[in-house]
Amino acid sequence: MVEKKQISSKELSPEGRKQLRATLGLNMLVYKAQADWLVTRLQEKPDANLDLLLRVTIISMDLCASIRACMRYENSYERRYHIKYLIVNLYEAYTACFNEASDKKSYIAKWVAHNSCIKEDEDYMALCKELENLKVQLHDDIKVSRNSYAHYDDDPIDTVKSILSINSEERPTKLCCDLLKVFELIKQVCEKQHKMVIEESELSVSYANIIYSNIRNQLRNNKALIKCVNEVSQNTEQRLRKDSRIFQLFEKFGGENQKLVLLLIRIYVLIQIMRADLASAIKACIYADSDMECVLQIRRLTIIRQEGIGHLQELWSQIPIKYIDTEDMAHIEEIKNMVIKGQRNKLLHYRYKSNDYIKFCYAFCSNGYNMINGLIDGVPFLTELNALQLSLTQKLLNVRNKIAP
Repeated sequence: MVEKKQISSKELSPEGRKQLRATLGLNMLVYKAQADWLVTRLQEKPDANLDLLLRVTIISMDLCASIRACMRYENSYERRYHIKYLIVNLYEAYTACFNEASDKKSYIAKWVAHNSCIKEDEDYMALCKELENLKVQLHDDIKVSRNSYAHYDDDPIDTVKSILSINSEERPTKLCCDLLKVFELIKQVCEKQHKMVIEESELSVSYANIIYSNIRNQLRNNKALIKCVNEVSQNTEQRLRKDSRIFQLFEKFGGENQKLVLLLIRIYVLIQIMRADLASAIKACIYADSDMECVLQIRRLTIIRQEGIGHLQELWSQIPIKYIDTEDMAHIEEIKNMVIKGQRNKLLHYRYKSNDYIKFCYAFCSNGYNMINGLIDGVPFLTELNALQLSLTQKLLNVRNKIAP
């Protein structure tokens, strides 16, 4: 089995970014092999050390996938999109393992409760020291950013401000790499306590793997799809800045229809954000280097869909019925039917209240059919949003012509 390479985020030059992506991609394959081995052992006999190892191994895969996506963005909106989820994953990973406010619920607290002798272990003390250092670096701003990035705001204009305030991936990338090193310390302590070394099996190639890879290749060669997602993500940031200025003008100088116009602009902006997030997620899935990485990115499609549709329904319900035609209603109903209830929390949080979370997460990452279904569902949703945005464009056209940004 190929050994994992050491991770460093100090060098973020083009060559350094390329090297970091390659290192993380290799490590993801090792983590997947470790997860397979751990699941098999845990099925044979429950063990607190192996349970913690499985949890941090799955989180490690997700952090690697998030950092890799940040390293290959193609335009400024994609960059902000991937940094947004990198920060969300960083916060979720840290708080799942160690969080003073809810320490008894953390992974490490539960692990120590089953292995009280660990407290005297030198590696464990080094682990705690590293976690404390991370806590100092994270500060409260990561939590504020996480809450802003994990949810669409009730007011889409505030969501725009939040997205456009994202500037650099360097700090969250460094913190994620530091956390991955802490996870390696956890592995050392767990292996020592369990008195067993993880035996990483060779990665096998099945017919299913070949089928899934062929599907991704077909999507990469789908010129219409690639053109669609590229146009959406490339033009969004410029449009959002322009629409925000128009919103501010109407907010200050709007006439008798000011309330309606501001509502329509809010909906229009929300749809733009949802479209761009979906396009960024679909591109990350299509250009992923492995099926596992593709599936990890596909989870974002469900989060975007469920989070966005809820806010879209709320805003849409405020439009006077006389301004909504039959075609609009058909599009909004079709979009409402695309909500996947009950999945969003499991796909977003690492520390989930359900005892079956780890089983769910591992099964999701290991099931290539989730890759197929996620991509198949994502494209029609993007199409419906495009149609609804065109309808709103017509409603706002006269307004946009009268006031120049």
